[in-house]
Parts: sequence; C-alpha cells; structure tokens
Amino acid sequence: MEDKFLGLILSFPKSLLEPLEGLLYLLVPWGWEELESTSLEEQKIQIFFTTPQELEETVSFLKSKFPQIKTETFLLPKQDWLENWKKFFTPIQIENTFEILPAWEKSKSNLLPLFIYPEMAFGTGHHPTTYLCLKVIAQLHQNKLLTSKDTFLDVGTGSGILGIACAKLGLTGIGLDIDPHAINNARHNVKLNQVQDSFSLELGSLKKLNISQKFSLILANILATPLIKMREEILKHLQAQGKLILSGILKEQASRVKEAYLQSGLKLTKEFNSKEWVALLFSYD
Repeated sequence: MEDKFLGLILSFPKSLLEPLEGLLYLLVPWGWEELESTSLEEQKIQIFFTTPQELEETVSFLKSKFPQIKTETFLLPKQDWLENWKKFFTPIQIENTFEILPAWEKSKSNLLPLFIYPEMAFGTGHHPTTYLCLKVIAQLHQNKLLTSKDTFLDVGTGSGILGIACAKLGLTGIGLDIDPHAINNARHNVKLNQVQDSFSLELGSLKKLNISQKFSLILANILATPLIKMREEILKHLQAQGKLILSGILKEQASRVKEAYLQSGLKLTKEFNSKEWVALLFSYD
C-alpha cells in the first residue's frame, strides 16, 4: 500500500460545509480538496489517506455525526498523484515579492523563490487562503512593518510555505502542526529552501511552547471555529506591538472571528478577500 493513496470523496448538502470542515480540521489535519459540483445544493470534498485504518475511522466518525453524507472510495497510485500534481502546479507570483515554484523548477525571476514539494499537506499557494496570507506578509514587508529583527510563529504550518516566506525575508521563527505528515513535508520544504537556520519545526500544538515565548508575527491559516477556540492560547504568544494574520475563514464566518479577536483588545488593521475566503490582519496599535 506504500505506493498508493486511498482516496475518499464525500458528497453532502452545502449547508453542512462549515460544521463538517470543523471536524475535518481535527480528523484530517493534512488537508482536503473541495471539488466542483454540478449541483447547486451538493458539495463534494476529496481526501487522501495512507492507511485503510485512517480512512475507515474517518468515515465511521463522520457518518455517526452526519448520516446523510455519501462516500466513495478509490485507489490512486502515488506516481499518478505526483504526475497529476505536477501538471496542476504552475508558478505563482505574489505582490512582486514571492514566486511559488515546484521543487523541480528553477527560478527565472528576481522574486524570492518559495520551492514546494508535493505531499499531503496544505500550502501550495493555489488555495486562496495561502495566497492571501502570503500577500499580507509581502505587504507588511514592503511597508517596513516586518524586518529581519522580527520573529514569527506559524500555527498549523502544513507544507511550511508561510514560515518559509518569512524566513526568506530574514525573520526567524517556529512552525507548529499536530499532524506528522505535515511536519515531515514541511521539513522537506525547509531544507529545499535552505532556511533551516531560521525556521524550526515542532510536532504538536501551542502547548509545545514555553509561556514566555513571544513573537512579532503570528500566522494561523486554519479554520474559523478553531481560530475562535484557540484565541487566548494564540494571543499569549503575541508581542505587545505584534501583528496577527488569520485565515482559513469563509466570508460568512469572518464577522464571528473579528468579534472574538476585537474583544481581546486587538485592532483590525485590514481585511483581504479572495473568492469566498478572507484573511484578517490584527495588531494592538
């Protein structure tokens, strides 16, 4: 089974998308893909697994919570998945600062290259939330609001792309993720981008940090419900003059996230939008 991925397609009413994604964040933190549907009422999500047990446990739990979910499973050879990924992955330029490139390509521009190798983890830059976070980072740097003296914390680092971008700008920091698949992929990408000296990775949650550790910039590209639940734990590690970038938020969820963080004394500096997704920039100034 090592050379194959187990694929799962979930079909369900669109009204279930938000509560379902809240559970998927806990069950499959390495990520999933929303598929296009021909129905206005139906949503489909595709997930890949490396073991039958992971797939079976996930399906069993989801059906116990949402009996109306329909499931379809299939096998996909790893080589086929990699080849499809290569066809899909095209270079992306962001704010005249970064260029996201697959591992096998060479940079042909003067932009900072962010090399990414395909694994089952979020963060190629093609998803609007990743793109938005990189856009915010680039703008902060352009406006001299981020410098090489700053430190960062990347919560739910996934492929490591956001932390790598910060490291390429001269910052130093830490990436956390509760999923070992993601951390392994992030380590590969950190080495690929030669930022090992400025970007370290830890498997685990915010509890891995010492309470005294504070950062100039905290990034959390997760989902709305976990962001709200983790608010106090995240803000414990934000410096008094620090910046906070939150994403993984659907437009209809943004008001709840904003309200939660504004109640903690933060100021909403700017809101960024792409399709149905939102990124929020907060600070204490």
